Amino acid sequence: MRYLFNRVLKGLGVLLFLSLAFCSYGQSGPGGVGNSTTNVLWLQANSLNGLNQGDDVLNWLDQSGNNNSLSQPNVLLSPTYLTAAVNGLPAGMAETCSQIHKFCKCM
Repeated sequence: MRYLFNRVLKGLGVLLFLSLAFCSYGQSGPGGVGNSTTNVLWLQANSLNGLNQGDDVLNWLDQSGNNNSLSQPNVLLSPTYLTAAVNGLPAGMAETCSQIHKFCKCM
C-alpha cells in the first residue's frame, strides 16, 4: 500500500511540475511573440493608417512598447507601402538595402 501511495504522490509531483513549466512560458508581446524586453523593435504594417498602395512610409510606430519608432523624411530612401503583399496582409517594401539602413530612428 505504501508503495502505491509513493508512486501516486510522485506522479502528482511530476504532473504539477510539468503544468507549471508549460504555464510559465506564456508570451505577452505583440502577436504573442516575446515581450518588450526581448523585442527591441516591432514594425507592423497593418498599423500604418491612411496609406494606399505605393505610398511612401515616412513614419512607422514601434509596436514593441520600447518607443523605437522610425522616421525617414526623404522619400527617395523610405520604404513603399503595399496593401496586400504577404498572405493578403500589408507590408513595407524597401527597394535596396541602403533604404533599410537609412530608415533611421528620428522620432
